[in-house]
Amino acid sequence: VTLAKLGIAQYLQSGGVSAEQALPVYLRNDAWKTLKEQGKA
Repeated sequence: VTLAKLGIAQYLQSGGVSAEQALPVYLRNDAWKTLKEQGKA
């Protein structure tokens, strides 16, 4: 609920962006490391 309230407040302040300008946000962007990058190779 708190996260939704923060999102609404941010949207009301900045107006958001169009779908063409929206970028996906990956919270675990580095979770897929290769075995070599993990030190297992």
